[in-house]
Amino acid sequence: MIDVWCTALTDNGLKLITSKYKVMTVSRVPELHIYANGQELKQVDQFKYIRVTYDSSATKETAVYERINQYNKNFDLLYPLLKDRYVPTAVKVTIYKTILRPIVTYGSESWTLTTATKSKIQAAETRVLRLIKGVTRRDRLRNEDIRKELDVKSILQHVEETQMRWFGHVKRMPDDRTAHQWSGASIPPRSDGASPRNWQIQRTFWGPYPSLPSPPCIFPSPPRHEAALKCNYRVWGAL
Repeated sequence: MIDVWCTALTDNGLKLITSKYKVMTVSRVPELHIYANGQELKQVDQFKYIRVTYDSSATKETAVYERINQYNKNFDLLYPLLKDRYVPTAVKVTIYKTILRPIVTYGSESWTLTTATKSKIQAAETRVLRLIKGVTRRDRLRNEDIRKELDVKSILQHVEETQMRWFGHVKRMPDDRTAHQWSGASIPPRSDGASPRNWQIQRTFWGPYPSLPSPPCIFPSPPRHEAALKCNYRVWGAL
């Protein structure tokens, strides 16, 4: 496949610079040797694409932790402003909603959050909201009360709404769009009835299941009355 690609590039006056290309495998096989133009491409454990980190474990934890790190860096830069008591609370909340929250939720449309990642995201959110409110844990205020007073929705709710908005966008696509076709596929169950493992997901992408027309679903589970909702732009637009 790589050779065909290189030939097509050459026929169109283009050249593949092998030193700038890297490969990554999501498999139990530790190493994968891929050659292009007679040179072996470097194999990596993770890479960034459009500021989203992907790793060979096929999980989203690396991407989530990367976004949290970027969030914390920008929070440290904005700390004096958020701490200043002369800055109106409404301005601080606007800074959080327009600068900090988009940083941590970038790429969240395809996240699969675990209990650990949810806890990390909530801790990052609470750290900022308590600073804006001017309270600490010693004040014994519930996070829900702080969000209600600041008129800020939970960041996990924001992520869920972002995923649902993207899911509606995919479902409204024409049937010939690849993303729309992927959303309808499923992963075959294991013989012992347990959840599929990473290697089974990897095999689903590339076979040997001829009955699957496309890779498995990577989007959130569809809501009830999906057929009615996917064409209702007002419902999805309100999320």
